[in-house]
Amino acid sequence: MGEMAYAIAKSDGQVQKAERAKIAQIVSAGISKHEINFDFADTIFQVLQKDDPDAETSYRWAMKEFSEHSTHLTKEMADSFVKIMIEIATAFGVSTEEETSLVNRFRHDIGKLVH
Repeated sequence: MGEMAYAIAKSDGQVQKAERAKIAQIVSAGISKHEINFDFADTIFQVLQKDDPDAETSYRWAMKEFSEHSTHLTKEMADSFVKIMIEIATAFGVSTEEETSLVNRFRHDIGKLVH
């Protein structure tokens, strides 16, 4: 989740400090019902912010992780993850074309992984 959150946040340019705090809040609230460790997602986000990969690289890394662990992925989880990404994309107003495109791509790609 940290990699995907970073990809969405990065897709419209730089990730600002205020964005990072808001994104952490969104991800934490969204994943808590799925018994996912938020600290791990937040740590990944912090590392990516330090290393500063582009959105596409972060997206590919995230999808690789989702794919490798897809046996644990339910439709409910996938739907929830998409909602989290939409919330991130719209956290500071209307989402940009880049954010919307990446969210739609994520919706499609994660949907193919649900068993």
